Amino acid sequence: MTTNGPVGAVEDQRKAVEFSVNLSGQLIAAAVAILAVEAAYVSYVLGSRVYSGWFIPIAGIAAMAFIVSVYSAGKGITAARNSGFEGRWLLSEGKKQFNFQAVSLLIGLGAFGLMTLMSGPTKESELERRVTELQKELAKIQAKPQPNADSAQVSFHAIGQVGPFVPGVPSGGVELTQRILTLADDFNRTMQGRQPVLLVLVGSADKRPLRDDKERRFGSNAGLAQARAKWVESILVPKLSAKPLTTIVLDAGPSITGESALSDAALEADRVVRVYAISSGPAR
Repeated sequence: MTTNGPVGAVEDQRKAVEFSVNLSGQLIAAAVAILAVEAAYVSYVLGSRVYSGWFIPIAGIAAMAFIVSVYSAGKGITAARNSGFEGRWLLSEGKKQFNFQAVSLLIGLGAFGLMTLMSGPTKESELERRVTELQKELAKIQAKPQPNADSAQVSFHAIGQVGPFVPGVPSGGVELTQRILTLADDFNRTMQGRQPVLLVLVGSADKRPLRDDKERRFGSNAGLAQARAKWVESILVPKLSAKPLTTIVLDAGPSITGESALSDAALEADRVVRVYAISSGPAR
């Protein structure tokens, strides 16, 4: 039965406002759920993928859009509630905020989708790509005619290591910088008359978990280890007289496990960057 008159009209208005508020509440739940998924995905990408430089800014835009959407919804629900408390139940109350909520949510979804495209390949896939590049470079070298092909050989060199680093710190001071310059001199002497094909820098970190501020910066111990190796690379490579065809930066876990890994000596031994090279040239 349809109720006529002013009372029926007010009841219809109240139900229409309730519908808008309920719909807004469902959109709030969706925004919060997607925000939680985004947080988990960003944490995974920072620790496990080689992401684009645009990944973090776009992730920030998506998160901000979801937060603004929830905030706008709260403002709209408050406006609708106050209207109902005064007995007016006007659809115009909160309409602007509800519309802004929907638009912000759509922007957040678009940024979230774009963010996933910027997450890049896994670190394992990136390593496979670099190895494939190295194989191509080696094939080129092998295809080149050698003046004395019978005596040509490929050699592996352990150049040395840089460390120990201060816990949680990706770079070093004067002492570690001088150590890198010494390794550059060693590399240049070793490569005299030879072509460096591959330079490998393996960063490592000890087994202790990162503090909250360091975890936000590096994502994991693997991220800290790679940051150390990249710092060494930035100083070492410009000082090499013969540039390697390919440079690979890797990270390694702790070399010592168990209770003995907690000793000061074991922890220091894992906070280093090791440098290796592969060269091609005459046999010695």
